[in-house]
Amino acid sequence: MTGTDDIKSESAALKSQLRHVHGLRGRNLGQAVQRGKRKLPRHVRKDGQQVAEALGKLGNPKLERTVDMKQVRAAQSRVKAQLSTVDVADTRRGFRLGLAGTIAFNILLVALIFFGWMAYTGRI
Repeated sequence: MTGTDDIKSESAALKSQLRHVHGLRGRNLGQAVQRGKRKLPRHVRKDGQQVAEALGKLGNPKLERTVDMKQVRAAQSRVKAQLSTVDVADTRRGFRLGLAGTIAFNILLVALIFFGWMAYTGRI
């Protein structure tokens, strides 16, 4: 495999990993990374955008010479390392617990308002 094919296949793997880990979708890697504003750290977004820009240049023979393959491979490895540290099950569990806590708080608040209204109108 040449370096260009290797980078393209690795970028496709990164895109699928972004979709699996964070649920980020997009036509290409750049759009998927751009949609992950709150889910991805800033340095990972920058590295992902760098890889996406390099992918755009790799299709053109003259622009291909301007791409620093070492930097692109390093950026790919940093994004891959960060995505591999994310525990998908723990993230989903945390989201569900946060949602359950919000619902419980809202139910308690409505009950408190209801009983306050009952006491205010003299029905208790």
